[in-house]
Amino acid sequence: MILGIGLVSLATLFPIGILRLRDATRYTRSATLLQTAAADSITRGMLDYGTFVYADSLNAALDPNNPPYWYVTAPGRYNPMVQDTPSYGGAWGVVDGNGVVTQHLGVNANPFIDLTGPASTASFPGLPFAYDPLWRYQTLSTNGNYGPQGYYIGDRYEARFGYGLMTIPTDSDGNPPSAHGLQRITNFNRAFVPSGNGEIPVMPASLFLPNVFVSQEDVVWQDPQSNTYTMNGVTSANGGIPVTGPSPVVPDLSPPTGYPVGGTPSLDWRYSWMFTGQLTSAGNQSPITGNPMGTGSTCFDGNIVIFENRPFGIGPSPVTYTPAGNFANQNYMVSGETVVEGVFGYSTTVVSPNGGAGYGSAAERAVLLRWPDTLADPVVRPGDWIADVTYERQAGVAISRFYSFPQVNSNFPVGGLPNPANRYEWDNTPAQRCYWYQVMKVGTVGPDVMGGFRSVVVLVNQNLMSRTVLNANGTPVYRNAALIAPNVVNVIPQTIFLRGNPPTGSFTP
Repeated sequence: MILGIGLVSLATLFPIGILRLRDATRYTRSATLLQTAAADSITRGMLDYGTFVYADSLNAALDPNNPPYWYVTAPGRYNPMVQDTPSYGGAWGVVDGNGVVTQHLGVNANPFIDLTGPASTASFPGLPFAYDPLWRYQTLSTNGNYGPQGYYIGDRYEARFGYGLMTIPTDSDGNPPSAHGLQRITNFNRAFVPSGNGEIPVMPASLFLPNVFVSQEDVVWQDPQSNTYTMNGVTSANGGIPVTGPSPVVPDLSPPTGYPVGGTPSLDWRYSWMFTGQLTSAGNQSPITGNPMGTGSTCFDGNIVIFENRPFGIGPSPVTYTPAGNFANQNYMVSGETVVEGVFGYSTTVVSPNGGAGYGSAAERAVLLRWPDTLADPVVRPGDWIADVTYERQAGVAISRFYSFPQVNSNFPVGGLPNPANRYEWDNTPAQRCYWYQVMKVGTVGPDVMGGFRSVVVLVNQNLMSRTVLNANGTPVYRNAALIAPNVVNVIPQTIFLRGNPPTGSFTP
């Protein structure tokens, strides 16, 4: 009996040890990637505005009808760090007879002062964005005109980060939910594009992306012991690589027939990174008047997001809530980015400033995740990461949903909803955000009180940075979006400084 108890106790140490080794590897690799990402972002000037303009000039040269990331030829310049278009390919502004932008159709850093004025007047943070060149580079294109490599502007889907219009129902005001996703930007472009005479080099520097955004695994070489083994039909007699009984987990390094002897290591992209953040002050850039590309130093606040075995792909969503207007043809889902409805600060007890709508009581870390029962249950475990990716790109809708609550106080129609439990702060704002949380505890997955849906309540590692406004019965007044990202293993806050004067002048292609 004593021996049996000892053996059972000893056996339990093996899975615990494996988990500890996995966590140690993740933490070590995350620390390495953090240092690499921070250093590369500064030394390579990855968020420099001029580099985006250059990449977009190549886009426009390939196809002037495609919407660019950084500017449009009419009505003027466009900067995704402080502006957004109302739809994929939509113009970002309206120009009067004198060529002056009179109305911004997209969302700006502060809708109260920027709807009709230049972004340079803003002293508020810019729009959150996802700087994700690796995804753009690695995901296969759906546009045969550009070849299979790279998913860039001009492909079928817009491919925003945290996009959830297909998996979250229409909101209570009849408009699509505030789940448009962050702009997924890059200042790299296609390395080559096919043509009748072969390939046209567009930006060969893109081939070095894996050296920047990926932590390469160590290469393991097979030890040659015999000249009788055959790989890919190539033997030692005609230049093959002599090995005996190679390990099945080691990549096959033998070259195809006709290639130089030596082989090429296969890339094992186990750990990679991206950046989600925003300009600390939108006034750092002035894309409309004055210097069109901004002036002086620039500071970005955000997070380095570390992935393990990140999938790369995009395709039609298995669930389709057809949104209104220009989003009807954007029924896509990005691999590894499941977006569901999130009720941040979920509770059945609601505290209201004046009765009616308010915030959940004693729910500073509670999040309800809700999804259609036709969608496979997403995997959510303790230690996983989720993100509040509520994002509204229609300026008028942003004002009505996040800053105007006439049902609370008709004498003050424009203003956030104060939270009595938090010094009367507007806890439901901003209208565009990306806040990361680590899951500490997961409840039981089951049918939701809303018919046709399933849900689960999770507790996160910190107080919520923004909360969902609830009706008196605990249902959300307007829907928020939550990203479930099981491949994210670490999220590390990071501030990036870029110093020096950005380029000036005309960048018209």
